[in-house]
Amino acid sequence: MPDSQIHTQKYHSKGDQDVTINAARGHFVTSRAHVNYYVDISRLNMRVKESQGAARALRNMIVNKITQIDTIVCMGGTQMLGGFLAQEMEAGGFTTDNTHKTMYVVEPQENTRHEYMFANSARMAIGGKKCLVLASALNTGESAHRLSECIEYYGGSCVGVASVFSTVNEINGMSVYSVFGTDDLPGYESYTKEECPFCRKGMKPDALVNSSGTAVSII
Repeated sequence: MPDSQIHTQKYHSKGDQDVTINAARGHFVTSRAHVNYYVDISRLNMRVKESQGAARALRNMIVNKITQIDTIVCMGGTQMLGGFLAQEMEAGGFTTDNTHKTMYVVEPQENTRHEYMFANSARMAIGGKKCLVLASALNTGESAHRLSECIEYYGGSCVGVASVFSTVNEINGMSVYSVFGTDDLPGYESYTKEECPFCRKGMKPDALVNSSGTAVSII
């Protein structure tokens, strides 16, 4: 099924009607789960207006719950969203202990064994810093969990996780703040490969979804 033939429907955030995602029903495979929705967040990672809206929505969810953020660590192509989120947070309601009084926005590297690490140039933004993990979509939360452990390995502390879409509310004891959740997509389900009802019926996946939850490879 070519990407252009995946017929998506627009869903509005309950907290901010100007923030939307597109999603389609079907049989899709992520790196760690089989799901019955493809959640397309590509516009929020590419379009300025949509990214600014999502950043505003996330800021409003996090304010008064986390007071200090020094660094935003971006997963899955969320660097633009991370930049706008930092701007929203610096406008008021959050503090940073950075000497220059502005937040860092960095991206981790991932090797072929799916282990996270930080380049030498980025480690100054991690060690001794209070970090917020930012993701496009979280299906199991495993990737964000591994990234939080990586932050701790480099001497930082993870104070929370933010995501445009998430199926989980907590990771490693930390709250997950998401603009969209499973309640926004009627009947959303996530399965292991062994438990997947589509696979049990012999139904082939419609597509593979990459780690950012935005790109689709056709099977």
